[in-house]
This record gives sequence, C-alpha cells and structure tokens, in this order.
Amino acid sequence: MIWVSWRQHRSQAIACLGVLAALAIYAIVLGTSMRTAFSHDGLPACLIRATCRWYQQEGKAACHRCPQVVTYIAEPTNQMRLAAEGELSAAPTNSNSLSS
Repeated sequence: MIWVSWRQHRSQAIACLGVLAALAIYAIVLGTSMRTAFSHDGLPACLIRATCRWYQQEGKAACHRCPQVVTYIAEPTNQMRLAAEGELSAAPTNSNSLSS
C-alpha cells in the first residue's frame, strides 16, 4: 500500500522537497549576509570602533546615533555645505579683517 501511495504522490513530494530546499538556501544566504552586517552585539559594522573615543565613552548608544552625526558626502551641494558649516564658509572672508 505504501508503494502505491508513493507512486501516486511522488511528483508532489519531490516538488515540495525542492521548494523547501530553495527556502533553506535562501534563508542561509540571507542569514549569512545579516550576520556579517551585524556583529554579535547587535551593532552595525564599523571600521573605527576600536579607536572611537565616542564609543568608549558612551558605548552602544553612540553607535546607534553615529550615522545621524557622522556622514561623509564626497561632493556636497552648496546648500548642504552652507547647512553644515554655516554662513561664514559660504562666502570667502578675509582673515586679516577679523584681526583688526
């Protein structure tokens, strides 16, 4: 009886095993990428954490706020530069006029 049942449903069983194998492979790939993105302490990867004074002072809280504070933009627009540096950097000033 088992043989008859296997003969009738083997294509469905093979298809189900194929789907489960595909899901397992997807979960493994996704899991390894998530593992490399986050270290064991739940923080994102950081190149300067070993020498970061802010991390040494504040711990994990500093790492959660760091992307909001430290952002490098290779070619900032004038508007972004003005917002970051203030009005003094927008217009060149003569340093001699400040000392007199």
